[in-house]
Amino acid sequence: ADTGLLLNAGRQLQFRDSAVHISSTADGTLSMRADTRVNININGTDELSVTPTTSTFATNIVIPNAATIGSVGDTDAVSISAGGVVNVSATTASSSATTGALTVAGGAGIAADLHVGDDLMLISDAAVLNFGLDSDVSLTHVADTGLLLNAGRQLQFRDSAVHISSTADGTLSMRADTRVN
Repeated sequence: ADTGLLLNAGRQLQFRDSAVHISSTADGTLSMRADTRVNININGTDELSVTPTTSTFATNIVIPNAATIGSVGDTDAVSISAGGVVNVSATTASSSATTGALTVAGGAGIAADLHVGDDLMLISDAAVLNFGLDSDVSLTHVADTGLLLNAGRQLQFRDSAVHISSTADGTLSMRADTRVN
């Protein structure tokens, strides 16, 4: 009385046929079933659409501070702190560009410092490590030979007066304020 419509245990509120229904499979459990899709619509927009293979959200997904996102095998694979710090909890080692705790199919942009706790590997021949806002200094891997410092640049020690450079093709210059040993 005065609260609503009560269906007795195991009964369903069906729509179109018996495969599309709302029911309660156990005390405290509400089940929504459909052949192909369940939509939750708010103000004319499907905010959540669930099919057997995909859940599509029409807006932001917000999890509580320090909550986790995971899978059946690793329920806390990703956590997000109150400050927005994202942590990947897996410790899988990397042996290639497609293995490890985190893999990215495309490029990655990092706006601030990057700290690497172990080896940093550039795994392609002719890999380039650029320095400077406009990449004016670079080191290029020369397969089976070494590293190439781009033309006219210097490898400096202590200050710009102490350096090794190549002022012209075939010429190696070693400079110092007082002495070269």
